[in-house]
Amino acid sequence: MAELLQETPVAAETPQGPEVKKKKGMSKKTRRRIIRWAIILLVLAGLAAAAWHFFGGKKEEDKEIMTDFVQIGSISSTVTGSGLAKAASSETITLTTAGTVMDVFVTEGQLVEEGDPLFLIDSPAADTSVQNARTNVDGIRKQLSTARKNLAGLNLAAPYAGKLLDTADLHAGEDIGTGVKIATLADDTRMRLTQYYSYAYADSIKEGQSVEVSIPALMTSVTGTVETVHMVSRITPEGSKLFSAEIVVPNAGVLAADMTASATASVNGEMVYPYEAGKLEYYRVSDLTTT
Repeated sequence: MAELLQETPVAAETPQGPEVKKKKGMSKKTRRRIIRWAIILLVLAGLAAAAWHFFGGKKEEDKEIMTDFVQIGSISSTVTGSGLAKAASSETITLTTAGTVMDVFVTEGQLVEEGDPLFLIDSPAADTSVQNARTNVDGIRKQLSTARKNLAGLNLAAPYAGKLLDTADLHAGEDIGTGVKIATLADDTRMRLTQYYSYAYADSIKEGQSVEVSIPALMTSVTGTVETVHMVSRITPEGSKLFSAEIVVPNAGVLAADMTASATASVNGEMVYPYEAGKLEYYRVSDLTTT
Protein backbone atom coordinates (compact mmCIF):
# COMPACT_ATOMS: atom_id res chain seq x y z
CA MET A 1 0.00 0.00 0.00
CA ALA A 2 2.91 2.32 0.79
CA GLU A 3 4.31 1.56 -2.59
CA LEU A 4 1.08 2.64 -4.19
CA LEU A 5 1.24 5.92 -2.33
CA GLN A 6 4.80 6.66 -3.55
CA GLU A 7 5.23 8.73 -6.60
CA THR A 8 6.51 6.91 -9.69
CA PRO A 9 9.40 8.66 -11.54
CA VAL A 10 8.61 9.72 -15.07
CA ALA A 11 11.20 9.37 -17.81
CA ALA A 12 12.22 12.46 -19.61
CA GLU A 13 10.86 12.83 -23.04
CA THR A 14 12.77 14.11 -25.94
CA PRO A 15 11.58 17.54 -26.60
CA GLN A 16 9.63 17.74 -29.85
CA GLY A 17 9.29 21.44 -29.91
CA PRO A 18 10.49 24.57 -28.52
CA GLU A 19 8.93 23.81 -25.13
CA VAL A 20 9.64 20.76 -22.93
CA LYS A 21 6.72 19.68 -20.62
CA LYS A 22 7.21 17.58 -17.49
CA LYS A 23 4.49 15.13 -16.38
CA LYS A 24 3.37 15.66 -12.79
CA GLY A 25 2.54 12.84 -10.21
CA MET A 26 -1.05 11.48 -9.10
CA SER A 27 -3.70 14.00 -8.17
CA LYS A 28 -5.23 14.22 -4.67
CA LYS A 29 -8.61 13.04 -5.98
CA THR A 30 -7.13 9.82 -7.31
CA ARG A 31 -5.34 9.10 -4.06
CA ARG A 32 -8.53 9.54 -2.02
CA ARG A 33 -10.39 7.11 -4.30
CA ILE A 34 -7.71 4.52 -3.85
CA ILE A 35 -7.74 4.91 -0.06
CA ARG A 36 -11.56 4.55 0.03
CA TRP A 37 -11.51 1.30 -1.94
CA ALA A 38 -8.74 -0.03 0.25
CA ILE A 39 -10.78 0.57 3.38
CA ILE A 40 -13.85 -1.15 1.81
CA LEU A 41 -11.75 -4.18 0.93
CA LEU A 42 -10.42 -4.42 4.49
CA VAL A 43 -13.98 -4.28 5.93
CA LEU A 44 -15.18 -6.97 3.55
CA ALA A 45 -12.25 -9.18 4.44
CA GLY A 46 -13.07 -8.82 8.15
CA LEU A 47 -16.76 -9.70 7.56
CA ALA A 48 -15.76 -12.75 5.53
CA ALA A 49 -13.43 -13.94 8.30
CA ALA A 50 -16.16 -13.50 10.94
CA ALA A 51 -18.73 -15.39 8.82
CA TRP A 52 -16.35 -18.28 8.28
CA HIS A 53 -15.66 -18.35 12.02
CA PHE A 54 -19.35 -18.61 13.02
CA PHE A 55 -20.81 -20.70 10.19
CA GLY A 56 -17.99 -22.68 8.71
CA GLY A 57 -15.49 -22.98 11.45
CA LYS A 58 -17.24 -25.69 13.52
CA LYS A 59 -16.22 -29.28 13.20
CA GLU A 60 -18.56 -31.92 11.86
CA GLU A 61 -18.91 -33.58 15.26
CA ASP A 62 -19.97 -30.27 16.90
CA LYS A 63 -23.04 -29.93 14.63
CA GLU A 64 -26.44 -30.94 16.23
CA ILE A 65 -29.32 -32.23 14.06
CA MET A 66 -32.80 -31.26 15.40
CA THR A 67 -35.68 -33.70 14.71
CA ASP A 68 -39.43 -33.53 15.48
CA PHE A 69 -42.75 -35.14 14.43
CA VAL A 70 -44.85 -33.47 11.80
CA GLN A 71 -48.27 -32.45 13.17
CA ILE A 72 -51.44 -31.08 11.57
CA GLY A 73 -53.25 -28.36 13.48
CA SER A 74 -55.23 -25.19 13.05
CA ILE A 75 -54.03 -21.67 13.28
CA SER A 76 -56.10 -19.55 15.59
CA SER A 77 -55.93 -15.94 16.49
CA THR A 78 -57.06 -14.39 19.74
CA VAL A 79 -58.28 -10.83 20.09
CA THR A 80 -58.36 -9.25 23.47
CA GLY A 81 -59.89 -6.00 24.46
CA SER A 82 -61.82 -4.22 27.15
CA GLY A 83 -65.04 -2.28 27.38
CA LEU A 84 -68.28 -1.74 29.29
CA ALA A 85 -71.05 -4.38 29.17
CA LYS A 86 -74.72 -3.37 29.07
CA ALA A 87 -78.07 -5.16 28.73
CA ALA A 88 -79.31 -5.99 25.25
CA SER A 89 -82.65 -4.34 26.05
CA SER A 90 -84.19 -2.54 28.99
CA GLU A 91 -87.64 -1.31 29.92
CA THR A 92 -88.76 1.45 32.22
CA ILE A 93 -91.77 0.59 34.36
CA THR A 94 -94.16 3.51 34.67
CA LEU A 95 -97.57 3.73 36.31
CA THR A 96 -100.50 4.87 34.20
CA THR A 97 -102.78 5.39 37.20
CA ALA A 98 -101.95 6.92 40.54
CA GLY A 99 -102.46 4.81 43.64
CA THR A 100 -101.04 3.61 46.94
CA VAL A 101 -98.24 1.03 47.12
CA MET A 102 -99.55 -1.85 49.18
CA ASP A 103 -96.68 -4.34 48.89
CA VAL A 104 -93.21 -4.67 47.25
CA PHE A 105 -92.09 -8.16 46.21
CA VAL A 106 -88.53 -7.47 44.89
CA THR A 107 -85.34 -5.68 45.88
CA GLU A 108 -82.77 -3.76 43.82
CA GLY A 109 -80.47 -6.04 41.82
CA GLN A 110 -82.76 -9.05 42.14
CA LEU A 111 -83.19 -11.27 39.08
CA VAL A 112 -86.80 -11.70 37.96
CA GLU A 113 -88.54 -13.74 35.29
CA GLU A 114 -91.26 -12.68 32.90
CA GLY A 115 -94.57 -12.48 34.73
CA ASP A 116 -93.06 -12.19 38.23
CA PRO A 117 -95.05 -9.74 40.42
CA LEU A 118 -93.01 -6.68 41.38
CA PHE A 119 -95.31 -4.64 43.57
CA LEU A 120 -98.98 -4.24 44.47
CA ILE A 121 -100.75 -0.90 44.07
CA ASP A 122 -104.25 -0.02 45.22
CA SER A 123 -105.90 2.41 42.82
CA PRO A 124 -109.59 3.34 43.26
CA ALA A 125 -109.50 5.14 39.91
CA ALA A 126 -108.34 1.96 38.18
CA ASP A 127 -111.05 -0.09 39.91
CA THR A 128 -113.68 2.39 38.73
CA SER A 129 -112.34 2.22 35.17
CA VAL A 130 -112.48 -1.57 35.22
CA GLN A 131 -116.04 -1.56 36.53
CA ASN A 132 -117.13 0.93 33.87
CA ALA A 133 -115.46 -1.18 31.18
CA ARG A 134 -117.26 -4.30 32.40
CA THR A 135 -120.57 -2.46 32.34
CA ASN A 136 -119.89 -1.33 28.78
CA VAL A 137 -118.95 -4.88 27.78
CA ASP A 138 -122.18 -6.26 29.24
CA GLY A 139 -124.16 -3.67 27.31
CA ILE A 140 -122.36 -4.48 24.08
CA ARG A 141 -123.00 -8.21 24.64
CA LYS A 142 -126.73 -7.56 25.03
CA GLN A 143 -126.75 -5.48 21.86
CA LEU A 144 -124.84 -8.23 20.05
CA SER A 145 -127.31 -10.86 21.27
CA THR A 146 -130.25 -8.75 20.06
CA ALA A 147 -128.56 -8.17 16.71
CA ARG A 148 -127.96 -11.90 16.30
CA LYS A 149 -131.61 -12.64 17.06
CA ASN A 150 -132.69 -10.01 14.53
CA LEU A 151 -130.31 -11.49 11.99
CA ALA A 152 -131.68 -14.97 12.60
CA GLY A 153 -135.20 -13.57 12.22
CA LEU A 154 -134.38 -12.48 8.66
CA ASN A 155 -134.45 -16.17 7.74
CA LEU A 156 -137.66 -17.29 9.39
CA ALA A 157 -137.56 -21.04 10.07
CA ALA A 158 -139.88 -23.50 11.77
CA PRO A 159 -138.69 -24.23 15.34
CA TYR A 160 -140.19 -27.73 15.21
CA ALA A 161 -142.01 -30.09 12.85
CA GLY A 162 -145.71 -29.52 12.30
CA LYS A 163 -148.39 -28.08 10.06
CA LEU A 164 -148.67 -24.44 8.98
CA LEU A 165 -152.01 -22.79 9.59
CA ASP A 166 -153.29 -19.30 8.71
CA THR A 167 -150.34 -18.61 6.39
CA ALA A 168 -150.00 -14.99 5.25
CA ASP A 169 -150.07 -14.20 1.52
CA LEU A 170 -146.56 -12.80 0.89
CA HIS A 171 -144.84 -11.92 -2.39
CA ALA A 172 -141.18 -11.38 -3.31
CA GLY A 173 -140.15 -7.72 -3.08
CA GLU A 174 -142.94 -6.85 -0.65
CA ASP A 175 -141.98 -4.71 2.37
CA ILE A 176 -142.75 -6.21 5.76
CA GLY A 177 -142.41 -4.79 9.25
CA THR A 178 -141.46 -6.20 12.62
CA GLY A 179 -143.95 -8.34 14.56
CA VAL A 180 -146.00 -9.32 11.53
CA LYS A 181 -147.61 -12.73 11.86
CA ILE A 182 -146.55 -15.00 9.00
CA ALA A 183 -148.29 -18.23 9.98
CA THR A 184 -149.36 -20.48 12.83
CA LEU A 185 -147.30 -23.63 13.34
CA ALA A 186 -149.12 -26.60 14.87
CA ASP A 187 -147.21 -29.70 16.01
CA ASP A 188 -149.52 -32.47 14.81
CA THR A 189 -146.94 -35.24 15.09
CA ARG A 190 -148.53 -35.83 18.50
CA MET A 191 -151.90 -34.93 19.94
CA ARG A 192 -152.77 -33.88 23.48
CA LEU A 193 -155.83 -35.04 25.44
CA THR A 194 -156.95 -33.71 28.84
CA GLN A 195 -158.97 -36.12 31.01
CA TYR A 196 -160.47 -35.83 34.52
CA TYR A 197 -160.47 -38.74 37.00
CA SER A 198 -161.84 -39.28 40.51
CA TYR A 199 -159.56 -38.45 43.42
CA ALA A 200 -160.02 -42.05 44.48
CA TYR A 201 -157.38 -42.89 41.85
CA ALA A 202 -155.05 -39.97 42.59
CA ASP A 203 -152.24 -42.29 43.67
CA SER A 204 -152.87 -44.82 40.91
CA ILE A 205 -152.57 -42.73 37.74
CA LYS A 206 -148.99 -41.44 37.38
CA GLU A 207 -146.73 -39.80 34.82
CA GLY A 208 -145.40 -42.22 32.21
CA GLN A 209 -148.30 -44.64 32.62
CA SER A 210 -149.78 -46.13 29.45
CA VAL A 211 -153.51 -45.66 28.75
CA GLU A 212 -155.88 -46.80 26.02
CA VAL A 213 -157.34 -43.89 24.02
CA SER A 214 -160.59 -44.57 22.21
CA ILE A 215 -161.51 -42.39 19.18
CA PRO A 216 -165.13 -42.94 18.15
CA ALA A 217 -164.83 -40.96 14.87
CA LEU A 218 -162.25 -43.45 13.61
CA MET A 219 -163.79 -46.39 15.46
CA THR A 220 -160.32 -47.30 16.75
CA SER A 221 -158.14 -47.14 19.84
CA VAL A 222 -154.48 -46.09 20.17
CA THR A 223 -152.06 -46.28 23.07
CA GLY A 224 -151.24 -43.02 24.78
CA THR A 225 -148.97 -41.96 27.65
CA VAL A 226 -149.72 -39.85 30.74
CA GLU A 227 -147.38 -36.84 30.38
CA THR A 228 -148.34 -34.79 33.46
CA VAL A 229 -150.79 -35.02 36.36
CA HIS A 230 -152.39 -31.87 37.80
CA MET A 231 -153.92 -32.24 41.26
CA VAL A 232 -156.62 -29.65 40.62
CA SER A 233 -159.90 -29.70 42.50
CA ARG A 234 -162.83 -29.88 40.09
CA ILE A 235 -166.18 -30.58 41.69
CA THR A 236 -168.83 -32.23 39.57
CA PRO A 237 -172.57 -31.42 39.88
CA GLU A 238 -172.89 -34.76 41.65
CA GLY A 239 -170.32 -33.61 44.23
CA SER A 240 -167.39 -35.75 43.11
CA LYS A 241 -163.84 -34.32 43.33
CA LEU A 242 -161.69 -34.72 40.20
CA PHE A 243 -158.02 -34.22 39.18
CA SER A 244 -156.71 -33.86 35.62
CA ALA A 245 -154.14 -35.74 33.56
CA GLU A 246 -152.61 -34.69 30.23
CA ILE A 247 -152.22 -37.60 27.83
CA VAL A 248 -150.02 -37.61 24.69
CA VAL A 249 -151.18 -39.64 21.69
CA PRO A 250 -148.88 -40.33 18.69
CA ASN A 251 -150.36 -39.25 15.35
CA ALA A 252 -149.72 -41.24 12.21
CA GLY A 253 -151.50 -38.54 10.18
CA VAL A 254 -155.13 -39.56 10.74
CA LEU A 255 -155.84 -37.69 13.96
CA ALA A 256 -157.06 -34.13 13.87
CA ALA A 257 -157.82 -31.44 16.37
CA ASP A 258 -161.25 -31.38 18.05
CA MET A 259 -161.80 -35.12 17.60
CA THR A 260 -163.63 -36.64 20.59
CA ALA A 261 -161.56 -39.15 22.57
CA SER A 262 -161.43 -40.77 26.00
CA ALA A 263 -158.56 -42.48 27.83
CA THR A 264 -159.09 -45.57 29.97
CA ALA A 265 -156.44 -46.59 32.52
CA SER A 266 -155.89 -50.00 34.10
CA VAL A 267 -155.26 -49.90 37.86
CA ASN A 268 -154.68 -53.21 39.67
CA GLY A 269 -156.67 -55.05 37.01
CA GLU A 270 -159.54 -52.56 37.26
CA MET A 271 -160.47 -50.26 34.39
CA VAL A 272 -160.62 -46.59 35.39
CA TYR A 273 -162.74 -44.40 33.12
CA PRO A 274 -162.61 -40.61 32.89
CA TYR A 275 -165.51 -38.47 34.10
CA GLU A 276 -166.21 -37.40 30.52
CA ALA A 277 -164.70 -37.57 27.04
CA GLY A 278 -162.38 -34.83 25.84
CA LYS A 279 -161.20 -33.16 22.62
CA LEU A 280 -157.90 -33.87 20.89
CA GLU A 281 -155.59 -30.82 20.61
CA TYR A 282 -152.32 -30.20 18.81
CA TYR A 283 -149.36 -31.03 21.01
CA ARG A 284 -148.13 -27.42 20.75
CA VAL A 285 -149.07 -24.36 18.72
CA SER A 286 -147.10 -21.15 18.16
CA ASP A 287 -147.31 -18.07 15.93
CA LEU A 288 -144.43 -17.31 13.53
CA THR A 289 -143.82 -13.55 13.41
CA THR A 290 -141.09 -11.35 11.96
CA THR A 291 -138.48 -10.10 14.41
